Amino acid sequence: MKIVHPGQVLWATMKGLPINASELARRMDVPPNRILAILKGSRAISAESALRLESALGVPAWFWQNLQIAHDLSVWKPTAKKST
Repeated sequence: MKIVHPGQVLWATMKGLPINASELARRMDVPPNRILAILKGSRAISAESALRLESALGVPAWFWQNLQIAHDLSVWKPTAKKST
């Protein structure tokens, strides 16, 4: 299973709706650059953004947070520690 940034899922969700980034930002009461950064994958979906997405799109906040956690874990690379 390939893990993707939640912004890709948000983009796919918006693609099926009559809404663009500016309109979503207006509905969420956030600056449009926040939505654009999420869509580009350069910004994570915070708990606040997840709650605002739920309100704007009807997709549960836990869904967005689970996507973000899965993405974060997939890109996290632990540093190797030597045992002494």
